[in-house]
Amino acid sequence: MTGVAFILYTFYMVTDPATTPSGRREQIVFGLSVAAVYGLLMVTHVVFGLFFALTIVCGVRGLGMYAMQWVRRPAREEIETVAAPAPLSSPAPARVMVRGA
Repeated sequence: MTGVAFILYTFYMVTDPATTPSGRREQIVFGLSVAAVYGLLMVTHVVFGLFFALTIVCGVRGLGMYAMQWVRRPAREEIETVAAPAPLSSPAPARVMVRGA
């Protein structure tokens, strides 16, 4: 626990706002997920398992967030097509005056 890798991981990587969820419940689930993956990596004797655990959990979380947006997209597009106003007609093109014509 006093190694540089553990300190770097604990103070800089896990607490990074870009990698952790914002809600309290989500942070707890995120932390437990990282701990569970790290435990599995420890059993298999993976060196620097802390970094790999965080990478795996963040990757799975990102794919899950992308999948949720993809699943919700058709409903959103359906609402937008129903509620969208008709486009305005374009104005008539301007006439160009040419001297000598």
